[in-house]
Amino acid sequence: EKSTVLQWLSPLEPQKRHQGVSNRRLEGTGHWFLETAKFQKWCKAEDGSVSSILFCSGDPGAGKTHIRHYTLSFIDTLCDQFSGKDVGVACLYCDFHAQEEQVTTSMMGGILKQLVAAVDEIPEEISNAFQKSKESIGGRGLRLPDILKLLAKILASFRQTFICIDGLDEYAVERRPELLRSLQQVLRESPTTRLFLAGRPHLKEEVKKHLSESIAHLAIKPHESDIKRYINRKISEDPDSHAMNSQLESEIITRISRSSSDIATRFLLVALQIDAILGETSIHRRRQKLHQESNGLHEVYAATLDRISRQRGNKPRLGMEVLLWVSLAQRPLLVSELCDALGVEIGSTDLNTENTPPIQTLLGSCLGLVTVDKETSRVRLIHSTLQEYLQAHTSLFGNGHAKIAEVCLTYLNFSAVRALPVSMGKPPANMPFLVYASYHWGYHAGKQMTESLKMRALSFLEDYDHVSGSVIDFSARIGEDGSPLWEYLYHYSLWRNFSRDGYRMSGLHCAVLFGLDELVSSLMELKCTDINQQDFYGRTPLAHAVRCGSHSIFTLLLRDLHIRADISDNYGITLLFLAAWLGNEMMVERLLTMPEVSPNAKISWGETPLHAAVENGHANIVKLLLSRSDVDPNSKTDSGDTPFLCASYTGRKGIV
Repeated sequence: EKSTVLQWLSPLEPQKRHQGVSNRRLEGTGHWFLETAKFQKWCKAEDGSVSSILFCSGDPGAGKTHIRHYTLSFIDTLCDQFSGKDVGVACLYCDFHAQEEQVTTSMMGGILKQLVAAVDEIPEEISNAFQKSKESIGGRGLRLPDILKLLAKILASFRQTFICIDGLDEYAVERRPELLRSLQQVLRESPTTRLFLAGRPHLKEEVKKHLSESIAHLAIKPHESDIKRYINRKISEDPDSHAMNSQLESEIITRISRSSSDIATRFLLVALQIDAILGETSIHRRRQKLHQESNGLHEVYAATLDRISRQRGNKPRLGMEVLLWVSLAQRPLLVSELCDALGVEIGSTDLNTENTPPIQTLLGSCLGLVTVDKETSRVRLIHSTLQEYLQAHTSLFGNGHAKIAEVCLTYLNFSAVRALPVSMGKPPANMPFLVYASYHWGYHAGKQMTESLKMRALSFLEDYDHVSGSVIDFSARIGEDGSPLWEYLYHYSLWRNFSRDGYRMSGLHCAVLFGLDELVSSLMELKCTDINQQDFYGRTPLAHAVRCGSHSIFTLLLRDLHIRADISDNYGITLLFLAAWLGNEMMVERLLTMPEVSPNAKISWGETPLHAAVENGHANIVKLLLSRSDVDPNSKTDSGDTPFLCASYTGRKGIV
């Protein structure tokens, strides 16, 4: 089915996010942007024109996301003029909280996914690639070079294509060059493609470096008319109309719209200011709040947090807990996940749905700092600058990561969770937090370990028979950038329980996969499991340390006198082959000193560690292996390929 192929191309769903922005758009704002000469030139640039790239920058909260929506609305109009088939449109939203899944393969795959969705039939090249993937072990998703080739093919079928990427500053810094280079290749191979980027001003030089020195640049500063229109709408929606009169309304509009020009016209700051004013309950207090000067977003955030602390009853605690979870979570939480998590009391023994707070209460306790994306049901901070503020004020949450990890482990130890059957089609509907707790408790434990968390984690890992792994098909998400745990769980398409009898994954396996050195050391001292125990794939904890590239855990495990480094998995893959494939020189050198490790051991299809190093271009490991007299340089695979032939096929001239 087409939907299956689209999900295989990328797990990202930017259209839902775009719809959410569309729903929040204030009609009539931003038209000035569409009328600028630079925007018009970008839209109408001829093939190969340097103005095919438009970079819009603005200070945090200046309204770049909404400007991007106006751009897409304009482009949608163009699509209608060409019957919707001659013009392709793809949009992506970078998200600080989604960096784990927003890697270059999923981002470029997301562009490909949207363009494929716009055509009547799936192109033959993509169908063939999908079928080939299904036939391979694990059904892996496309790699970046394959995605770029397929993109070039489908772009050729459109008269013109517009690609828009918002929030570039929220994309992982270390991955940004690769994303920009990939976009450059797309533009080079498809001159009719137009690229729109939005981000903070400091990214301009980076964009020029990786894309083009001659990009068109446009600074985003909402006009006073936009500010007034927004303030009018907020006042019209004011539920406490008795605390407003025409004079105060006029003062608010005049003062805020004029002062906005002195604060880099930040739309977000205006939004927070008007929320703070309307949060007061009398005309006098609202006028006082209006005349309080603000020097910027951080001051407004501090004032809002103070207001949260001065709420009545349980709301101050709830408000700060919501901010803790939303700001520290490894990925954006669903509404149901957040509510379920906040209903957990650390150390409790079972679910208590009567303790689960409603989302309306949680949002209200945050006084506008947290919002819900209605299209995706994800809970988000109001802006990335709030994330930066909270990160800079770590004392606000104390042992926040450790607390989240303890909530996760408490949840996984619930009686109801332990009683779940061994195999299920999907997580139970009454346990929405189970997926997050299963996958991400180790991430938070790795960020912050307390003595209380350590004891709870060891208790959990020692009794691992009941561990619930929320195993969902992450096929399109997994690749060289995928998390180790997702990589391990990759082949499972259904949610299941892991058990020693069924999937043979021990607590030590789990601690290694999460990279938790301290827990690995403690589990080894407790000797609660066989250090060479093989999981469902035949992989030992040491094999996972190699796969994860964890030098510290690798060294730690090798100190055990009973460790074996010659165990291969179900596909015949040895530790030496894996280390050579991944290019880990330290591990290769260490493994070669162990007498039980054979440097010529072949995997299921006949490749040796030398083949692995050659195919992936790891020249130093190739030299290391060839320097040994016991390594066969002419070993052949089942298809008759020697390492020399592999180097020739893959274009490794230096190795040849």
